Amino acid sequence: MTQQGEPSAGTPTQIPGRLSGMEQRLTGRLFAATALLGGALLIGGRSLFLDRADMTRALLIAGLRRPLPAETDPNRTLVLVPSPASLERIVAAYGDPRTDSLAPAAVRPIPPDVQTEADRRVRYGAPVPHQDGS
Repeated sequence: MTQQGEPSAGTPTQIPGRLSGMEQRLTGRLFAATALLGGALLIGGRSLFLDRADMTRALLIAGLRRPLPAETDPNRTLVLVPSPASLERIVAAYGDPRTDSLAPAAVRPIPPDVQTEADRRVRYGAPVPHQDGS
C-alpha cells in the first residue's frame, strides 16, 4: 500500500460487493445442486400426485358402483375418498365426477392393478399399517 492508503501497482484489489473467483464458483455449484434437487423433487412429486390421483379416481368408481359387494360396509371410509354412502349423497348434491368433461384428455386411464386394489379396498377396507412400521 502507498502512503495515501491506495494499493500498490502489484496488489489485486477487491471491489466491495463483488464475489471473489472462489466465491463465484461455490455460488455456482450451490445453485446447480439446488436446481438439480428441485428438479428431482418436482419429478418425484408429479409421480406421487399421479399415483394418488389414479387411486382416488379408482376408489371413486368402485365406491359408486352399484350394487355394492355383500362384504362392503357402506359407511366405512375409503381413506382417500369418503365412504360409499357419503359418495352417494355427494353425487346427489353436486353431480357425478365420473361424467365431468372439463378436461377429459388431461385425465389418464386408471391402470388395471390400481382399479383391482380399489375394488379390494371397497370390499374389505384399506390396509392398516402395523405398529412396527410394516
